[in-house]
Amino acid sequence: MTKVEIEAFFAVVNYGSISKAAEKQFISQSTLSGRIASLEQELGATLFSRGKGIKNTELTENGKEFLIVAEKWDRLWRESRELFLREQNRVLSIVAPSSINKYIFVDAAHTFFSDTREVRLRLYARNSDACNQLLENNACEAAFVAKPQFSRGISIIPLFQEKMLFVYNVAGFHQHDTIHPAILDPRKEVMIYWHRGHQQWHDYWFGATALPMVYTDDINILHEFLETEDCWAIVPASVAIALSTDVNVGMANLLDGPEDRTVYLLKQSARPNSVELDLLLNHLKMIVPDKGCTWLYEEGTSEKRSD
Repeated sequence: MTKVEIEAFFAVVNYGSISKAAEKQFISQSTLSGRIASLEQELGATLFSRGKGIKNTELTENGKEFLIVAEKWDRLWRESRELFLREQNRVLSIVAPSSINKYIFVDAAHTFFSDTREVRLRLYARNSDACNQLLENNACEAAFVAKPQFSRGISIIPLFQEKMLFVYNVAGFHQHDTIHPAILDPRKEVMIYWHRGHQQWHDYWFGATALPMVYTDDINILHEFLETEDCWAIVPASVAIALSTDVNVGMANLLDGPEDRTVYLLKQSARPNSVELDLLLNHLKMIVPDKGCTWLYEEGTSEKRSD
C-alpha cells in the first residue's frame, strides 16, 4: 500500500469516476486504474463497482469500510511526515478544544506572527479527551485543555483561569449586572459542558434530569442559538466577552456561579519547552487579561505528573 495508491483511491471517491479522477490528477486513466487494481490486489478486495456502461464509479461495501481505514492511514502518514519536518523547520504543533482556539489562540497567533515569521504553527482542534492522545503520540508539542486526563509521563500545568459568566438574548431578559441561577429556566438553556465543576454546579441548581433546550459540543453554533429570544448560556469569560460584542447578546456575572474554568498546559514531562512554545506562552500571557482571564503560569510553576 503506497501513498500514490491511497491518493488514487481518494481521487476516485471524490470525483466519482476513473476518468474524472485521472483528469484531476493529470495522469492517464490506465495509470490510475493500475494503481487502484494494485491496491485491490494487495487488500484482496474489490473497492469499486465498475460495471460495463456505468459512468460513475461507486464504492462497494468493502470500499466503504476501507475508506475509514484509508482516512486514518492518510492522517497518520501526514503526522509522521510532520515529525521530520519539525526537525528541518521551526514548526510548533499544538492542540486545543475549539473554544480555546477560537477565542484565545487566534488573537495570540496574530501577535505571535508579528514577532516572528520564521515559525510555522500547526493548530489542531480536538476535544479534551483526544488532546492527550495526540500528545502521547508525539503529534504535537503541547495541549491546552480544561478537562485534563492524567497520563504517564505527561505534566499538567495550570496556565490561566477565567470566570464563568451568563450570556443571554437581550430581547428575552432585562439587562443585568448580576443574575442568580434560581431565576433561570433550564428549558431555555444552550448548554456546553465546560469542566467537571460546571456539570456539578448545573446538577445542583437544575437537577441531574433537567434537559436544556440544546446540548452541544460545538462552540461555533452557540452564537446562532443566542439569536433566539429567551435563550441563555453559561460560558467562560473569554467566550462571553467575544459574544457580547453583538448588540443582541448581553453578558452578566453569576451569583453562586460555577467554579472558574482553569486551562492547563499539557506537555511531555521529560521534554523541555522549545523556544517556539515559550514564545507562544509569552504572547498568551500578554493577551489573556483582555479576555477576562488571570494568568497563572510562570517558568518553574509546579507541575502535576502521572508517572
